[in-house]
Amino acid sequence: MTSGESEALTGPRPDRGDWIRVGILAVVFVVMFLPALRRMLYVFVNDDNYSYGFFIPVVSAFYVYMNWPALSKVRTNPSWLGAPALVLSALGYLAFASLNPPQHYLMQVFMLGTILSLTVLLFGWSTLRAYAFPLLYLLLMFPLPKAFEEQYITLPLQRYAAATGASVIDACGIPVVRDGNVIRVPAMDLLVEEACSGIRSLFSLTALSVAMVWLFEKRWWEKILLIALTPAIAVLANVIRVSSTGMLATWVSPDFASGFLHYFQGLAIFALGMTLLLTAAWIVKVLIPPPESAPEAPAEESATDE
Repeated sequence: MTSGESEALTGPRPDRGDWIRVGILAVVFVVMFLPALRRMLYVFVNDDNYSYGFFIPVVSAFYVYMNWPALSKVRTNPSWLGAPALVLSALGYLAFASLNPPQHYLMQVFMLGTILSLTVLLFGWSTLRAYAFPLLYLLLMFPLPKAFEEQYITLPLQRYAAATGASVIDACGIPVVRDGNVIRVPAMDLLVEEACSGIRSLFSLTALSVAMVWLFEKRWWEKILLIALTPAIAVLANVIRVSSTGMLATWVSPDFASGFLHYFQGLAIFALGMTLLLTAAWIVKVLIPPPESAPEAPAEESATDE
């Protein structure tokens, strides 16, 4: 098959006109979805649970930069099937924006649906598949509904951290009584608040782990395994934080445990979570090493075979 026939089947690569149209549509997109974008920025700045949100589009852009030699070769084949999906996404966004109060999370999901639909409409399915990770990764920066977050994530994490932390403290020989989310040791009462539930580490560590495995891991099952381990690692790290606070309060002093060290523990536990995740990735590679790539044949042998 000649190059002309191949191009006719797969479609031309994006040219300058395509990128100009994308730029114009990007401006229209920002204007249309300004309420959702403004809400996201407000949450990123004011809610520590989502302060990592600024990091998400940077990772998506970095993925495109790292893989640009391959991505730039993807042929475009615009598909009109993107048009009905685009209309449905826009209507869904407007429907949830018109509710009182607006459903911000669903608005953001339909906003992303608009981006995916536009990709198919302008460049085709092959382009959507090639850019699937940097586009879908944007889902991680959408703040969850507050009621859902508190009922199904924060409260269970609080209860688990308090119960397991009290058990660890008791196993170390320190008298302890748990009253709900309050852990009572002789030196002080420890309240496992929402900020101590581990939700912050869970969200940020998940975002970083997904970025890490998709940027640097090659085997699909290894990606899934490491991402699945991330919540357990985040919860384990937070249990270590809660229990170590009770131990330090008893063995050193309450002021030492609840002062500057208490806030420093947040960074230390996040670092511990990343260390555990990297350790898990290393163990997987040791137990099941990647297959070695076959060596390329020397140039002289290739020439002889021809």
